[in-house]
Amino acid sequence: MDEQSNLALSCPVCGDTHSYTLMVERAHILGLTMPDTLTTRTRSFVRLFTCPVKGTQFQATLKLRESGMEQINKVTIGDAT
Repeated sequence: MDEQSNLALSCPVCGDTHSYTLMVERAHILGLTMPDTLTTRTRSFVRLFTCPVKGTQFQATLKLRESGMEQINKVTIGDAT
């Protein structure tokens, strides 16, 4: 299952707020439904972003939630809009 959303970040390079496209690829985990598999957890992903004003890259940590029934396989960032 793929998700696409907009992500607004305050840029540490120029101080403006930029919007980026965030694409998250998730996979469902098949198996027995146990009470502990229904819990959610937060995972951190460090990604590079480019300031569209100055063209300089910076990194940011994204915190995304996943449930016990799914796993995040891939997180990609699109160009700033």
